[in-house]
Amino acid sequence: MLAYADEMAILFESAYRMKRKIEALDIYFKNLSLSVSIDKTKIFFLVKIIFQRGRRISRNLHFSHNGKAIKVVKNYTYLGLIFSASGEFSRASQWFKENGLKAIGAI
Repeated sequence: MLAYADEMAILFESAYRMKRKIEALDIYFKNLSLSVSIDKTKIFFLVKIIFQRGRRISRNLHFSHNGKAIKVVKNYTYLGLIFSASGEFSRASQWFKENGLKAIGAI
């Protein structure tokens, strides 16, 4: 789990474990009277998890929190770092390059 302030990213090795953890978090948040911004909540899979134990897992997996669907995405930005389903950081490195050049040009 990665956590910073009110941002949290939870990493799992299987879709099954992800579903179980979401169920546990539902109870945990409810007990603490915390709410989850479902619009900001996303799920994405690294390519490695698409092939689980030598077999392809369904791309039609559905996840929810308190009965509301959680969107499955191909890329996710956490604290400014772009995570890609491919496991590569090419988009992140491109972003850092572009913004670094902008910062140098501003000096």
